[in-house]
Amino acid sequence: MDLTSKRVFLSGTFQTFNQDQIRARLKAQGATIARKLDSKADLAVFGQRTRSSTKDKAQSLGIPVLTEGELLPLIGVAPLNERMEALRGIMGQSPSKEAWQALCALLDDWPEKSHLDMGLEYAEAHLEHWPDLLRMLPERWITASGHLCRNVRAQICRVSPDKPNHAGYLIQIGERSDLRRLLAPSTPSNPGPKAPQDTLERTEQALCLVGPDGTLKASTPFASPTENWSREDHFFSVCGRYVWFMGYDSEGIEAVLYLLDSQDLSVLDQKRHSELYDGYYDPCGWGEYQVAMSDNGQVGVYNCAGDSVLGAFIFWQEDAQIHARPTPIIDGDPGEILGFSACGTRYGLLTSIGLLHLYSLPEVQRLENRTPDPQPDARGNEPPVLTYGGRFTKDLLLIPLRGWHSWQNAWGISVHDPLTGACHGFVRATTPSYHHNDWMQIHSDRLCSHAGGTLRYLPPARLTYQPNAPEA
Repeated sequence: MDLTSKRVFLSGTFQTFNQDQIRARLKAQGATIARKLDSKADLAVFGQRTRSSTKDKAQSLGIPVLTEGELLPLIGVAPLNERMEALRGIMGQSPSKEAWQALCALLDDWPEKSHLDMGLEYAEAHLEHWPDLLRMLPERWITASGHLCRNVRAQICRVSPDKPNHAGYLIQIGERSDLRRLLAPSTPSNPGPKAPQDTLERTEQALCLVGPDGTLKASTPFASPTENWSREDHFFSVCGRYVWFMGYDSEGIEAVLYLLDSQDLSVLDQKRHSELYDGYYDPCGWGEYQVAMSDNGQVGVYNCAGDSVLGAFIFWQEDAQIHARPTPIIDGDPGEILGFSACGTRYGLLTSIGLLHLYSLPEVQRLENRTPDPQPDARGNEPPVLTYGGRFTKDLLLIPLRGWHSWQNAWGISVHDPLTGACHGFVRATTPSYHHNDWMQIHSDRLCSHAGGTLRYLPPARLTYQPNAPEA
């Protein structure tokens, strides 16, 4: 049926599109919209909840009536089986700019309520081997909300349009409950301590290695080094050969780091905090410590209490012996570990006032502070500052931004070179966050979470293949 010059009356609710979307598609086919049902109407389309009196009136006037399913082909919406067949055809092609444009055009005409999630999941699986640079976010998918793109189709994109006015996009792709599923396909480049299926358990007089089925695999006698021994923590080395085991007493007098053999839990070496005290840090253990591990086996330990730094060290093992070097904290401001760079030559800390400290490894030398200086926005609001939740990724250092005040809490991501700390630019979300504590957590080079749900970071093309470039 040709809809050109047809007057079409709509009534009820529709599953595939809302009425505004259907009107737009009807107009694109040359039809006009009838505001009321009368003899001048050429066609009526009835959705759910259409009144029986409206249906009776159309029948009495002799106006042809279509269902939603009968209308869709007339406005260019193919049935699901045809859309999936077209999708399979596109995904069967070699990666190219033309194939990507064809995919985006197909998704444009795919209604969200018509199994779009299934189509996106299929496309995502077949795009894994595509170069990131081809998976460019279409300009038409960028909404008026600025750097927070809410078009669900954007989740298959990997880079944003490369314009000088912005350094990337944040896209809304799901709720917090989706995070585990989204992180499952890929492993972050610096995921921190990795625990195998075995677990370490502590009894009153022994350490026990327990398998995933609950069987005891190894046990070794272990007595607490002090009477007030109260807190313990452990994590397995990346190679799986060792277990780092650490703890401290409740009075904060002593703390000990052990290196254990993961097969029989024998103690290979140990370091007491008092042995490491060099006059700069207070010798009071690792009371509220943070820990990060690199893929090269280095361990960073950072301890703060209130406004004081109590200890900051880098540990590593050579020939089953623990080695340690202090991490120089010049201003003494407490903060958070950012972790290790993917190459293992950099270690990062972020202070509570937003200062970024990078250290070169293995010498643990503090590099020049490269904290960025974002400018106030057009309304004169104070610029956002770096805040907790950042991490090193494969090619970048990503650190969340937050505003000073809850009523103007601008937020986004600051993008840095992982070797120099130089700031490439900012991903500034123009959609405000009205909760001062709703800060972002970076999970990988692709995903982060926020109070609003799960977000994905799309870097610009210029950062994709030039991560170490001095200029943004």
